Amino acid sequence: MTPTDHGWVVFSHSGRIRRVGRHTGPVLNRNDGTVMITTPLHGECRVFLSRTDDARTWAVGAQFAATAASVGHRAGTTTALRPGTTLVCSADGELSVHRAVPRSSPSGGVPGCSLEQAMGWLDHGLRTAATEIASSGRPIRLLLSGGVDSGLLASYLWRAGADVRALTLRTPWGDEIDGASRTARHVGLPLDVIDVTAQESTAAIYPCMQHTQSDDAEVITVHLLVTVAFELARACGADLVTGLGSDLLNAGSDFGMGAVAGDLNERIDDASASGMMVTGQFTPGPRMYHPYWSPALLHLQQSVPAQLKTVDGIEKYYLRELAAYQLPRETAFGRKVAIHQGAGLSAGLDGALGEQLAAVCAQIRAQTLDEVPLGNHDVAVGGEQR
Repeated sequence: MTPTDHGWVVFSHSGRIRRVGRHTGPVLNRNDGTVMITTPLHGECRVFLSRTDDARTWAVGAQFAATAASVGHRAGTTTALRPGTTLVCSADGELSVHRAVPRSSPSGGVPGCSLEQAMGWLDHGLRTAATEIASSGRPIRLLLSGGVDSGLLASYLWRAGADVRALTLRTPWGDEIDGASRTARHVGLPLDVIDVTAQESTAAIYPCMQHTQSDDAEVITVHLLVTVAFELARACGADLVTGLGSDLLNAGSDFGMGAVAGDLNERIDDASASGMMVTGQFTPGPRMYHPYWSPALLHLQQSVPAQLKTVDGIEKYYLRELAAYQLPRETAFGRKVAIHQGAGLSAGLDGALGEQLAAVCAQIRAQTLDEVPLGNHDVAVGGEQR
């Protein structure tokens, strides 16, 4: 296996600042010779801090590259930085870390909010998000299931005049073709059904680890078909839109989040830090959009009280009531099935691999660290060659 893209890293050894790899991170050079790095607040990319045990060498950047650059592949500690953390790297290699301020949005919702208000907020938020996505001018691929989240996105993207086609993926272990076809037909979107073999599914594990910068098996399971769909979209110059995030905000799902606490602000931080919400927006070309995880829609969904999210055991209730005006009732009020569940990935991958996904992810991580090429791309802080 030869790694093809290890992201970016800025590191210091003996007081010398270096850049390694392609610059794909939120790095700002300043005129005083320092570098400032702020981790994206909503998980658009992940940033890692790696230090040797003697603290003489540190690295900041993508997981594999940062670990290899600072600790010589083995000794030391690598930590994923929380969203909103700021690091300042001085010209002489000193590093200061400014911790993220906890989110302050009310996680209990706005008191007295009615169902009609919540539906109105969501309608406005989705219309705005779809219009912004359509305005990029690039073609769009929508990862469509039979569920309400991607179904609503299909409706709003079509009404925004986006150049959009829907994708649904079929694995040997499951699919959601019937539901996706029903929604696409109702909205009027063209739908492409893509067969993904067992071999293609397992081959996507490493690219998925690169996209998410994660070796967590639950994160990889959630994001695997997103990665496959993104590669398909990117091959034809299209952005990918997904319904990721709605389950975490409106249905109490904690898959891929280590069964986090019930506080919504903590859930948002944990999901943003996990790698599930990466967008690829710091690299040239096509990117991913997760509208339910955009800043405006995050705030909106936090403002909706819990009693409007689950009514008589029906999760995402206010979303479903809005969707009932635009989508078939089977879509609006159908059973909630996450993308990895509909495709049967949890059991299917383990069977295809012959061992648990977690073990394979650990093996890939170890092998990748052995192969990361550091190169000789010395770049001075502030733009002066060193």
